[in-house]
Amino acid sequence: MIFKELKYLYKGTSDYQKDREFYLKVLGAALIWEFVRFGTKVVAFQLGTSNHLTLIADHLAPNKQILIYRAENLIEAMEILKSRGLKFTGSTFEIPDGTCVRFEDESSTQYGLYEKAKPDLFLTEEYHRQQAEKTVTKI
Repeated sequence: MIFKELKYLYKGTSDYQKDREFYLKVLGAALIWEFVRFGTKVVAFQLGTSNHLTLIADHLAPNKQILIYRAENLIEAMEILKSRGLKFTGSTFEIPDGTCVRFEDESSTQYGLYEKAKPDLFLTEEYHRQQAEKTVTKI
């Protein structure tokens, strides 16, 4: 099986702060982690009991969504999908877990596929470490 699990619903935004507050205050989503790296803001929310996270990213166009799935072996998965006629769109890009490739289905829905390069709790632990450092710095 090529696709192991849906990991992220990766969404663009026209107003990062407003969308962030909407997820927190209106939807009651749990903020899992948030980072600003390379001039890009990304925040991860948990909605309900699903296993995937919703990511809001200020570098993606508003209303753009990418469903990102994990593969056990990215190179092998790409080779299988290419042999079935799939064409990957654009170049690889980085997500918090590692390198990702993008493709579209026949209806232009965008998908990403990645191989896990970091433990699941890595980003959550990194976020909490950074928050602790901010608290110490403010004193």
